[in-house]
Amino acid sequence: MKLLLVFAALLACTAAVDTIVMCNRMVNETLTAGNCSANVTMCHSKVNVEYTGLVGEYGCDACDAAAKTAGTCVDCTSNSTTACNVAVEVHTFSCFDYTFSANDSKWMASAKAVTCTANKDTPVKCNKPGTAANGNYSVPHTGCGPCAEDALNDNTCVECGKDSCNSAATIAVFMAPLIALLYTLL
Repeated sequence: MKLLLVFAALLACTAAVDTIVMCNRMVNETLTAGNCSANVTMCHSKVNVEYTGLVGEYGCDACDAAAKTAGTCVDCTSNSTTACNVAVEVHTFSCFDYTFSANDSKWMASAKAVTCTANKDTPVKCNKPGTAANGNYSVPHTGCGPCAEDALNDNTCVECGKDSCNSAATIAVFMAPLIALLYTLL
């Protein structure tokens, strides 16, 4: 009987111990591991929205339902020695955004390139308005990433696969010889 009472007391003591896990959090713009509140078992982390950038936060506890449904948060089960919510690996490159000038009736490249963020294995892709794009066309992801299939097929969008390849200067490089060729033919 005494043995059962000692065993029950020991079991009660071990059941009352709080679980402490480690999660990464941003501290002064640095991802830093730290202990969470007692009995928190999940961590959450940022998600890369392809060609747009990282969204969400790093921290303790599971994602809230709205963020998880929207795809802006991912969670994981952690332990007391290593944080499970590691940094999201991405790579960045540059592309130019375009706006339509109603006064000039043409598309104008931005003066400065925008920074594009993609998953680490995603190839570099930039896009720009094609020859069939009118003033109602909307440049996807500020020039970052590929064109929609239908926009590519109907020439409202053109894509390229190098850093900053969709600048106005790259158009001029191809247009000058074309104009010279047309001039000699006509």
